[in-house]
Amino acid sequence: KETTKKDPTRWKTKVGTADISQTRFFVRMPGDSMRIGGFLSEAKIKKGNFNLENGDYRAGYLEILESALNYDIPQARYSKGLDTNHLALTGLNLGADTLHYYNGRLSVGIPLFAATEKCGLTVNNLHGLVTLDSTHLTLPMFHMHTPYTELDATANVNWKALRAGKGGLMNFNVQG
Repeated sequence: KETTKKDPTRWKTKVGTADISQTRFFVRMPGDSMRIGGFLSEAKIKKGNFNLENGDYRAGYLEILESALNYDIPQARYSKGLDTNHLALTGLNLGADTLHYYNGRLSVGIPLFAATEKCGLTVNNLHGLVTLDSTHLTLPMFHMHTPYTELDATANVNWKALRAGKGGLMNFNVQG
């Protein structure tokens, strides 16, 4: 039985500008087999505000240049093509503005995303707005350019629509 009194975490951190370069990282959360790791060649965050007490995380701008990212669920089977349980991105360039996470909801503007995944998928440029929570994914404006394809899209996905017999709607409008 846990007998240690737990006080709320009241840490509030503000970041004007933080620069990170030539840094390897590895994240593994207690009780979760997911592994995230990579290499940051150059990264910058501006206007960060991280309130651990109420779970409110914001950044005015995040930039990652010429970096690498691995995402792995080790117990998941490997599959051919784009394997979403075992991702490996190289040549990663990411710009994110108005990044906000609060109460299970993520909202972010992405002016730049480019990378190559180990399966060979290359995204030269992707930009748009994204909102995501436990019930919906919304892309009110989305543009992607690969070496062979260019498309514009909007989407509104209720996660229930991806489970048999659960209802929920998905709307996609794709032009390209």
